[in-house]
Amino acid sequence: KDARHRSVMDGAATTKNKSVSQKKTASKKTSAPKEKSVPFKKTKTTFRATKSNVIAASKAKAAAALEVIDVDEDDILQPVPSTRKARSWAHYKLYKRSVYPDKQEVAVCNLCYLATKEYVEISIKGSSTSGLISHLQSMHKKEYAEMQGMGTASFAASKKQPSVANIFVPKPKQKDQEQLRKDYENAAANFVMTESQPLNVVEKPSFRRMFSVFHRDAEKVTMLSTKTVKKNIEHVGALAERAVKMELEKYKVSWTTDHWTGKDGKTYQTITCHYIDDGWKLRRCMIDFKVFSGSTTGELIYKDCKEVFEKYNLVLDQINLGVTDTTANMGKFGQYLRDNGLDHAYCADHILHCNGREGYLDKNIPGADGAMAKARKIIEFFSKSTQATAKLLEFQRTSTFGAYGEENYRPKKLLQDVITRWWSTYRMLKRLRICKAALISLVASGVIKMDLPSDDQWTVLHQIEIVLKMMSTWQRLLEGDKYPTGSLVVMAIYQIRKHYVGVLNSSETAAPVKRLTEILLKDFDECRYTPEVGHESKVRFSREVVTGKRKRYVTVHPSMFIAAFLD
Repeated sequence: KDARHRSVMDGAATTKNKSVSQKKTASKKTSAPKEKSVPFKKTKTTFRATKSNVIAASKAKAAAALEVIDVDEDDILQPVPSTRKARSWAHYKLYKRSVYPDKQEVAVCNLCYLATKEYVEISIKGSSTSGLISHLQSMHKKEYAEMQGMGTASFAASKKQPSVANIFVPKPKQKDQEQLRKDYENAAANFVMTESQPLNVVEKPSFRRMFSVFHRDAEKVTMLSTKTVKKNIEHVGALAERAVKMELEKYKVSWTTDHWTGKDGKTYQTITCHYIDDGWKLRRCMIDFKVFSGSTTGELIYKDCKEVFEKYNLVLDQINLGVTDTTANMGKFGQYLRDNGLDHAYCADHILHCNGREGYLDKNIPGADGAMAKARKIIEFFSKSTQATAKLLEFQRTSTFGAYGEENYRPKKLLQDVITRWWSTYRMLKRLRICKAALISLVASGVIKMDLPSDDQWTVLHQIEIVLKMMSTWQRLLEGDKYPTGSLVVMAIYQIRKHYVGVLNSSETAAPVKRLTEILLKDFDECRYTPEVGHESKVRFSREVVTGKRKRYVTVHPSMFIAAFLD
């Protein structure tokens, strides 16, 4: 089989060589313009071939090939090995070494074979693929154009899946300057929003020069104005508003609102919606943030919130519960909400803070000989002296006393409490207790000079920390924003009140601490969450909110009981 095939191929080669030679002679005589040619190899002879040469040679070879009855392509050719990753190999095969050991430096064009059943050979001497590419560019222009968009991965797949439609990937178009500018405008607006940067940062020369590192003509794209950035941010805001409307219309929501005075003296307002999506995940989105115009009376706040709800197409049936702080104007605001079919509740964390801050005041700890004042004086001393703080940290770092010697212990600074900061008094006292041994050692050794609390004062400070601990634990839990907290309110109130009663009943409690605890419990029962007479150990349930002094709520909102029951 192989011998007969070689005989036919040799005869066809001779015929083809003659045909090409005759064509070249005729071309020289007539001085006709030369066609674009491509180098390829036939057997061992390398020459230049035009499209007409290939057709003439193919016809001569086809006639000789008729004598071969049982020669199959797979007996002669083999696929290109996967180690050859050039894109041009997708349209070629190689001779089998066992059949043609002397033809290992030529490749056979698949496209020519499919069209004419002829073996058109292209030189690949020295593993060069330039001849393969030139042949495709000259003889198979469509396939050559498609090949330009095909990467190495697509070529590897092409040898397994010959379908051209599945393997060719369009070559990405280069962006023009106008498109680059639009992309940069969007990116700059996103940067300003995400990083809370001033709008005019894009006009700063130093900001623009950063991009010149990537391209010398970058300023043609990065020359943005504050006005353009503002316009893009407003456009993004409009899109976000539309998206929020589409999202909220599918769910029932609870909401929170707050007002505060900024550093610029202006009053700000925010409204945030909270809901659980179809995947049972807690979600939230801000639907209003602005400078509030006018006085913050309960009536004006209600009118403004109503306008925001209407803007987002939120109807009465969708709105569950609104939560605010406990300021006086919010009591009137809540009354407007209830009169118009909406529920309102105070923030439980804010109520607990209002109760816990009673422990901040020295007047509520009679007989403690100014223990709290002395504690704050120590902390103030260290906050003003970096050298003293460094000595405190160094002692904890090098000492092996108690907790200081534990492997994972990290030296700690003292913390100052602030009356408006939640559970900060508890945190101050806890940190002071941790640093107590270091403070005593530094003063005893003369490294630091200061007046430390007496033993009785240290005892009072530690017991006040214990009194406030339960409050602090629940405040931190209720601050969580990754999980619903309404169902925790009933348990928090029950545990805090029970803790106060336990401290009062303890024989170990110092007299000044008992007096403080009595004040905390009285405020808790009369101003925060008033229990039912005769059932003081239980959290009071009422189907309707109950108001006390200054029209403030003194019971837990029934929605909190429902949430606790469901949990």
